[in-house]
Amino acid sequence: MEIEKIEKVYGEYLRDLLSYSKYITKCAAASEDIVHDLFVAIIAKSIVLPDDDKARRAYLLTAINNRSIDYMTTAAKINTRSIVDGENEDHAIQDKNCTVENMAAKEINREILLAIDTLPEKQREVVKLWIGGYTDYEIVEKMDISQNTVRTHLKRALPKLREVLKSMYKRTLDK
Repeated sequence: MEIEKIEKVYGEYLRDLLSYSKYITKCAAASEDIVHDLFVAIIAKSIVLPDDDKARRAYLLTAINNRSIDYMTTAAKINTRSIVDGENEDHAIQDKNCTVENMAAKEINREILLAIDTLPEKQREVVKLWIGGYTDYEIVEKMDISQNTVRTHLKRALPKLREVLKSMYKRTLDK
């Protein structure tokens, strides 16, 4: 596709693509990067966009949806693993441009970790690994326990966490 045509498509769809990505990521800076990266990939890979407006719009929105979800998944794993692995809590929110937008997420992470700390030791370890993105099998290998034990710890821990978090939020709302 010619650069002029891509520039036209970029100008035509930019606002919608940015809005959609920001809706998913809750971060304007990340959304700008995601949209720009998409168009760089279109140019670099010589992707031919559909001529039909509806098909082109569907393609671009799908691509932005997938890239935004990938961004959120990666960011969540990085944020959670950095906290679980004992790194500085300031690294939980990676993108400094999104600090204000992600203050609530940081507070929720803190509350979840406080709730996890109320669990018995083994349940706490399993849950921290699980929210850190480890699979059941990875937890089995890391902790040298059976898969049934991992599932049992999770099955018992999650209702406890729900209750602790519910009471935390109830106290917050009652203030």
